[in-house]
Amino acid sequence: MAADPAPLTGGFWASMYRLRLDCQPEGVPSDVVFRIAPDANMGAKELAVQQTVAEMGFATPRVRLSGPVDAELGGSWSVMDFAQGTPPLGDLNGVAALRSAPALFARMPKQLAAAMAALHALDPEPVTAAVDEASPTAAWRVETLLEHFEAGADVLGRSDLVDAVRSLAEHRPREGATVICHGDLHPFNLLVDHDDDDVTVIDWTAAILAEPAYDVAFSSLLLANPPLDAPGPLGGIIHWVGGRLSRRFVNRYRALVPRHDLGNLNWYRALHGARFLIDAASLEAKHGPGGGGHPFGALIPAAAKALGAVTGTTITPSK
Repeated sequence: MAADPAPLTGGFWASMYRLRLDCQPEGVPSDVVFRIAPDANMGAKELAVQQTVAEMGFATPRVRLSGPVDAELGGSWSVMDFAQGTPPLGDLNGVAALRSAPALFARMPKQLAAAMAALHALDPEPVTAAVDEASPTAAWRVETLLEHFEAGADVLGRSDLVDAVRSLAEHRPREGATVICHGDLHPFNLLVDHDDDDVTVIDWTAAILAEPAYDVAFSSLLLANPPLDAPGPLGGIIHWVGGRLSRRFVNRYRALVPRHDLGNLNWYRALHGARFLIDAASLEAKHGPGGGGHPFGALIPAAAKALGAVTGTTITPSK
């Protein structure tokens, strides 16, 4: 190596380090990322998705090497190309976000919608085959995801969430055409190279085969409830801006892919609400009140509201 590994910030689940290489094989860049996934099953699924969509021409870092769980590292590992760019909301607090609101209004919904539409245009069969081979027990379809959510809520002793997930499954609409969904497509998982405006998508941990509405629901829910620090009344303004961004994003996606049915958006928002609430409960069980400081903690009230709107259940942030 040309230099010691440099930790990369921004990830919450995996650990990442930037490596500068010397004497690497031909075709391998000198600037790469070393990533450690704490769950081998999920790590295998995300690598299968990332590598396959990269081979299909989608803008995501190419995986160069990977290995099984290493006890000393604390998880399975991979080496992938380093992607140039910064997130659209990188280094913004609430006040800075307000100052940047006009540019955000014009740019971010288009970037998110364009990246999502390009992903949804890929043939899902090669990706599904890769996932089935690499990680056959991973939650790759919505029905399996519901089973995982119910089991997770049960382990946490959250009978209210168990009942809500069961009700959500009972209210599940008939599934239409499915696509490769990122499952976590938000501004912090986009890297924008400001020299040429190219956008690279990272972090495939939550990828799944589902209706397009699955992805649109997640991104619209997050945009409407931005996890930005804002003192006092600025918080209300930030959420107003977030609501406008969310609607612009959905409208932009509809314009790019008018053939995709988004009629089930509310149900998928409820599904993501269950996901956020179970994640928050898991973090609280491990770290106590505050839930370990997950950046999406601001979404918890909106998650409970979205889940309750579909299931009729009342959810509290913790039990």
